[in-house]
Amino acid sequence: MKKAFYLAALLSLFSPLAIDMYLGLMSVIEGEFHASASLTLSVFLFGLGVGQILFGLVNDKKGLPFLIVFSLIGYILTSGAIFLFTDYLSLLISRFGQGVFAGGLSLSSILFIDRSFQGNEKQKYLGYQQSIMNAIPATAPAIGTFLYELTGSWRATFLVLFVIGIAFLFWLLRNLSIIPKSHATMSKKVSFNKDYIRYGIISILSLGGLFTYVSAYPFVIDAMGLSKLFFLIAFAFNAVFIILGGIFSGNRSNHWSSKKLLTLGILLQAISAMIIFFSNGFYWLSLLGFAMYCFSFPITIANAMAMSLSGIHTGHGKLLGYITCLQMCAGGLGGYLVTSLTFSTAMSFAFLLALYAVISIVLIRGKTQYTTEVKEP
Repeated sequence: MKKAFYLAALLSLFSPLAIDMYLGLMSVIEGEFHASASLTLSVFLFGLGVGQILFGLVNDKKGLPFLIVFSLIGYILTSGAIFLFTDYLSLLISRFGQGVFAGGLSLSSILFIDRSFQGNEKQKYLGYQQSIMNAIPATAPAIGTFLYELTGSWRATFLVLFVIGIAFLFWLLRNLSIIPKSHATMSKKVSFNKDYIRYGIISILSLGGLFTYVSAYPFVIDAMGLSKLFFLIAFAFNAVFIILGGIFSGNRSNHWSSKKLLTLGILLQAISAMIIFFSNGFYWLSLLGFAMYCFSFPITIANAMAMSLSGIHTGHGKLLGYITCLQMCAGGLGGYLVTSLTFSTAMSFAFLLALYAVISIVLIRGKTQYTTEVKEP
């Protein structure tokens, strides 16, 4: 079972690596092409959302092994194309394609855990997976900058992704037997209960909140007048809290129900929003609120996803694709709002986080059809 989780965790890393490894090199790319480097990120994220839905359909028709291998090959080819192409339009097209195939790999990671584990185990490993996937941004920009300093080219980042993809493909082909082969069907029908919708919305708000945090945090640090070095340290510090939150959720899954853990995560998010909103110039108090939010995130997302997945009867890939695509959209919208509202960025983030928490509390109330076995301490 651990081998299955390691594979799922590795599959979840391709998307954040492709996003964050070159973030520190945006100015270099703009200097070479005399065009917007941020557009290369935007088209990747758009492709990521498209890939979640497209490959959800592929999974339901062809099965999970085909989805993983096909997405990985596409990711390798598009990474190689980014390394080779020298004109801006080809770069944008390749980044969109890389986003589409990264979406397939991200989706397959969640589906892999959904089919390899049941009940408390599913909840636990979803928490671990989210911790690993969302802690990557803390180190990836530094790795990309190091590669640039070593080679003098921003394209080295994508060459490394190309090599990593090939190495992983060879390993994967030797371990195809651990990939679940169920749920491939030609049926166009999907069926689900209310848990899929209720807890799916909570998961959308949760991951949307994290993308909003990633967008807001650099501006918050700038507003505090703190250095870029402090930003890197604080960002890494918060990543540690994401990991700790995932470990806490996994360890408590054998003793607490998913609904109890989810409720705790939502309440911690609400408290962190209040701390940030009322920090009133006390910067260290604001930073504490952000750290508490990061701790609460994997608790919320893991349990919300587990409970939403339990509500799907048929059409797992398609229905999960809808949720993960909307998660990307919520993150993009939240990131735009916190940098556009008339409040400070920190207060805007706190306001959105509190709003998400209120909606989640309303949705979590009432009887759930999802159950987990809870061991007596």
